[in-house]
Amino acid sequence: MPDAGGVGIAVKGVVQDKYDVPIAGAKARIGSTVVEADANGRFEIDGVVSPYDLDVWATTTSTYPIIAARYVGLTRVGWLTRRARRHHRR
Repeated sequence: MPDAGGVGIAVKGVVQDKYDVPIAGAKARIGSTVVEADANGRFEIDGVVSPYDLDVWATTTSTYPIIAARYVGLTRVGWLTRRARRHHRR
């Protein structure tokens, strides 16, 4: 995902539920890169070109069976704290 100059940004974040509880094992995706959040809900993706779209999701939590969120056109560098929202499948 780096730009033509080979330089990108590091995007770090924390995936939390609506009660601010970190979601261990949640997935985060920017472009084709998918990473898994650690035990504290933290993730990091290097080499990201701004602006970028971020998807986060978890399929096994004690609170919700499936939660997901999508953030489009982000430009922020550094730490992001994003609360995943519950989305119902119909």
